[in-house]
Amino acid sequence: MTVLSENLRKYIKQAKINNQQLASKLGKPPNTVSRWTTGRFAPRRSELPAIAKALNVPELALVGKTPVAAQSSNKITFSVPAQSYIEITGDKLKVISDDEVIFQATIAK
Repeated sequence: MTVLSENLRKYIKQAKINNQQLASKLGKPPNTVSRWTTGRFAPRRSELPAIAKALNVPELALVGKTPVAAQSSNKITFSVPAQSYIEITGDKLKVISDDEVIFQATIAK
C-alpha cells in the first residue's frame, strides 16, 4: 500500500461512491481505479487534479496530508510524501516530488 492508494480509498469512501463510480467520472475503466486503490499502479501526475476534483478534496490531500494551520498565524505544519522535498525561494514555497511541483504557495509577510 502507498499513501496515495490509502488516501484514494479513504476519499472514495468519504465521497460515498465506489471505484466504478469514480472511474466513470474520470472516463477510466473500473479496473484502473481498483489498481490505484490497491497500490498496484498509481495515476499519472497529470491525472491528480481530475481525481481530486471528482472526490472534492485538495490535490495535496491525495499524495500526503492537507496543510493544517497551526495555532500561530505565522506557522503552517504539513507532511509531504516520501522522496519529496520543500523548496523555499523568497516568498515562494514549493513541494516537489519526482521532479514535479505538487503544491506551491506564496508566503505572506
